[in-house]
Amino acid sequence: MLAKSITLKHLNYQSSHISTIEGYDGDSRETSLKSRPLVVLLTWLMAQDKHVDKYSNLYLQKGFDVLTVKTNPFDLLFPAIGSRKIAQNCVTALHKELTQYSSVILHAFSVGAYQFGEILLEMQEQDKQVAHKTQQLEDRIKGIVFDSVVPIEELSNGVSRSLTTNPFLYKVIKSTINGHLKVFNRIATKYYRASSKAVWNIHMRVPALVLVSQNDRIGTASANKKLTDVWRDLGIDVTFKCWEKSAHVQHLPKHPIEYEELIDNFLNKVNITSNVLINDY
Repeated sequence: MLAKSITLKHLNYQSSHISTIEGYDGDSRETSLKSRPLVVLLTWLMAQDKHVDKYSNLYLQKGFDVLTVKTNPFDLLFPAIGSRKIAQNCVTALHKELTQYSSVILHAFSVGAYQFGEILLEMQEQDKQVAHKTQQLEDRIKGIVFDSVVPIEELSNGVSRSLTTNPFLYKVIKSTINGHLKVFNRIATKYYRASSKAVWNIHMRVPALVLVSQNDRIGTASANKKLTDVWRDLGIDVTFKCWEKSAHVQHLPKHPIEYEELIDNFLNKVNITSNVLINDY
């Protein structure tokens, strides 16, 4: 069932659940797939398809196929049977069903940064089981985009503000999450800490693009700048963009031209050319 949290969208704009993908019909289609890049969108909490599609279409128009990974509140609160399973499904899919993609971009939004950390941990776990397996996947990952991300340390604040704008409900939700973190260390909090450690001490040294805004109270500019500085100290080439005014995960709708330019410049940096085989279908 959790595999349904992961969908693949091709250039013909049709979606398939990753659990049903066993191969692709036709030698010519298989050949063209090898020439195209893949972006993995790690969406924000409660993300609606019509909103995610704006980002999917941006990449589809540049010749990408799009793998969308969704995390719901239950997956987040109970990671052992939620977000960790999603990470396992995602990494397994990239290893088995989606090996034809030689260039992969990971694009995380909001609490998708937590799912990103789980994916990093799952890559390391699978590497223990099969020699060189993760290294092959790491070689295919060319870059990382963090868009309005919420570091794990700000989880209760970020999730609460993402679910409601009502001050009273915000306090109730935040208090509930903090209580959850204290009580459920073995089934939740320890996973958050492990994911956070994986993100802050990321073992991959691929270029990154960090997109934030000064007035975002969910994924704060200060937290993202701190992460940027840590990554730069690790030797990672990070491009940091902070708008003065732009709502949480609304940078593309608010600044469409500049947003696309930033993505294009980033793709050029990682040597992925826009509009690759856009007319294959």
